[in-house]
Amino acid sequence: MSGGPAAAGCPACGAPLAPWPGAGEPAPGFDPFFQVAPGGRVFRHRECAACGLLATAPTPTDAELAEVYGGRYDFAWFQRRRALKRLQARHRWWRLRRWRGSSAAPGAATPRLLDIGAGQGDFVRCARRAGWDAVGLDPAAPGEADDAVRRGGVEALAALSGPFQLITFWHCLEHLPAPRAALADAARLLAPGGRLISPSSTRGKR
Repeated sequence: MSGGPAAAGCPACGAPLAPWPGAGEPAPGFDPFFQVAPGGRVFRHRECAACGLLATAPTPTDAELAEVYGGRYDFAWFQRRRALKRLQARHRWWRLRRWRGSSAAPGAATPRLLDIGAGQGDFVRCARRAGWDAVGLDPAAPGEADDAVRRGGVEALAALSGPFQLITFWHCLEHLPAPRAALADAARLLAPGGRLISPSSTRGKR
């Protein structure tokens, strides 16, 4: 996933971006801007006026992302929170029950799931336990990870073979510099009638 200059508008739909959390005073204890390093570029949260996506402006570069995430939001971070992440994965699988029920009907071919930004793969394993052929992608996956999660970001979608009945981006799109392109690449892997689920950080949880 490559960073770059600030986008003219929302990276998802192209509509104008507005200050967040609004024109008023920030919420108590909330810092509306941050810097990767002293004297470095200033980043602020912006909200799309149309789709509600929260985005970082300007878009961080790969080097800036590495400075923020390196050694912190990695597999060691997930490991320290393993019990919580397993519980979260089960809850997410339960939330998708109305969309996944018909895909796993008795007598149907084994349904397939792709989870993008899969972390340590707890959601993927929930799907596997339910009889799905599931796999995840995560750019921070270590080389010794099991086959539940493959190392790679959205750029790895081109090398995957579909179709998938369900593709998920759990709170992932807001971290991508080109979410529309990622959605288009993922959509090409969907089976007819398949679902692409993409919860993201929005103020209204849209």
